[in-house]
Amino acid sequence: MGNKKKLIKKGLTELFPNNINTFVDLFAGSGIVSMNTKAKKYIINDVENHLTELYTMFREYSADVIIKHIEQRIDELGLARERTKRNEFKDKVKIQRYKVAYMELRKQYNGQESRLVLDFYTLMFYSFSQQFRFNSKGEFNMPCGNDCFSEKIKNISEMEAIFF
Repeated sequence: MGNKKKLIKKGLTELFPNNINTFVDLFAGSGIVSMNTKAKKYIINDVENHLTELYTMFREYSADVIIKHIEQRIDELGLARERTKRNEFKDKVKIQRYKVAYMELRKQYNGQESRLVLDFYTLMFYSFSQQFRFNSKGEFNMPCGNDCFSEKIKNISEMEAIFF
């Protein structure tokens, strides 16, 4: 979202026409431009297959289904419901417990024969800088971050589900 988000803040989407029938996002990445553009139809493209799986997920699942899955995984594993930002969050025991829960989700995801895109999406909320990376074996291998699936993100997720 880095550079495109900065361009949006500088007025990129204000340069677009008001009545867009089909918006084509050729190098979508996070989809931040599509999410900030009003159109009747969206064509979103990227060469990264994990991103295209996410785009498909937003198209195929309602926001309610996505959010329900994430909240179930939070409850099942004990994932954080609060940010654990360094220098602000002092409870080291909780931080360790949240990291263990994250590593369990990551282990489960990597062990799935047919990996659930909903689990991939859940992992991204808890990974370092909410990014994703896969090793040469195809395993998700981002370390645990300090973020969570918050109410603010929940509202954004509802918007993403609407746009795709």
